[in-house]
Amino acid sequence: MFTKAITRRLSTILARYEILNDNNHMALPNTSTMLPLNTLMHIFEDSQLNNKQLWMVAQDMSKAYDSVHIPLLKEALKRIRVPATIVDLIDEIFKDRKNYVITNHGNTDWYEVGDGIDQGETISPLLWRIFYDPLISQIDKQFEGYSLEAEIVTEQQNKEWVRSRFSTIAYMDDTVWVANTKDQLQNILQTAELFYEFAGIKVNPKKSVLVAPKDLKEQQYVTYNNEQIMAIGPKEIFRVLGCWFTPSKSHKKIHKQIIKEVNGALNCMRYAKITEKQCIYIVNSVVLSRVAYRIQNTKLPNGQCEELTNRYTYLAKNKAQISKSVPNSAFWHNRIYGLKKVVDIQLQQHVSIIIRLLNYPDFSKSAFKIILQQLQNKVDNGISILRCNPGVYAKDYDKCRLAEILRACHECGITFSGNMQTEWPRVQSLQGDSINEIITGMSQAAKVKQKMMQLGINTIQ
Repeated sequence: MFTKAITRRLSTILARYEILNDNNHMALPNTSTMLPLNTLMHIFEDSQLNNKQLWMVAQDMSKAYDSVHIPLLKEALKRIRVPATIVDLIDEIFKDRKNYVITNHGNTDWYEVGDGIDQGETISPLLWRIFYDPLISQIDKQFEGYSLEAEIVTEQQNKEWVRSRFSTIAYMDDTVWVANTKDQLQNILQTAELFYEFAGIKVNPKKSVLVAPKDLKEQQYVTYNNEQIMAIGPKEIFRVLGCWFTPSKSHKKIHKQIIKEVNGALNCMRYAKITEKQCIYIVNSVVLSRVAYRIQNTKLPNGQCEELTNRYTYLAKNKAQISKSVPNSAFWHNRIYGLKKVVDIQLQQHVSIIIRLLNYPDFSKSAFKIILQQLQNKVDNGISILRCNPGVYAKDYDKCRLAEILRACHECGITFSGNMQTEWPRVQSLQGDSINEIITGMSQAAKVKQKMMQLGINTIQ
């Protein structure tokens, strides 16, 4: 309770005055894995849609809490002007500690705890963020990172560019370094290496992942701790914060991985001696919760959603010893069995994410803001894409993840009011009716839209 009270007071002050760098998304109110995952997704999409170079290294630290050196932690606390009494108090909490381990054969003898902070302590996540903040702040200040840009038209009908940049995306001990050139990424890694060596933090280069532009002929690499980190293939997948990513425009491998995980869980339940109600509870509370988390940065096609739903619905019928000819709706009805469908879980998750991103306190700095405006510019129909289904996006943008998600929302009658404080995205007024009204429904509508925009034809009279 004591450390919880200190944590609550420190968190409130740090969040109110934005003392810590906002590229580390943990330990403070309104922080979660949602924003870093979606930021990473939008950076990938911006690079793919605009043919921009993207260099990225994902690193995972070994035993992050154990590597916190208490004297350095005190200096990090002093850096952000934490009162000396609180600094000394925190120092006393982690000084001269003794632990013992509970085993099946009894308790071990007491032993002295070395350097570091406790894994289960309520204040530990906040202390880690404070301890790690000097590195993130220095890299954010020193390096440009990767930039996303979008063009807008002001109220005075002047064209301006808005941009957001990111050199670091971090959550806990998972860190992604982002740059637009190889040299810049190498310099970022050198700066990080100096900090890690000074602080005693261990990072295994063999477990690090490098993403490099796919149009380069030779296989690329960067150096960390005198070891080479080789770039992954353009169609390989890798995991960050529990979600799968790929440099490729196609997410088929990500979808296969998600489906593989679901099938593995269903196969375990197939031979388990459980009732149909236990099976449905596990599917709703465990399997679909995992699916909802995995799809934060992607969208499963409706066909695959239906296939997965039918698979575990048949499993529930088997556990209930009910004929397969019984309508699936009997299991999906919320007043009978209440078995949830993948397509509904996916829609709920994506709607929730869009609402949270639109109302995020630092919306003006987000990558979501830029991608949203880029999509609006590629529609150019005089109506916000959040409020109305535009029907047609320009080529390539029609397969953008955000475009797919918004299209699915509009098909279900779900619209968004946008960010009321900034009136985003900015919509350019048109003289006449949008060309979308004619080309919607064409077999190659996206290509036609792209060609029309190149010719400057956006409306009809």
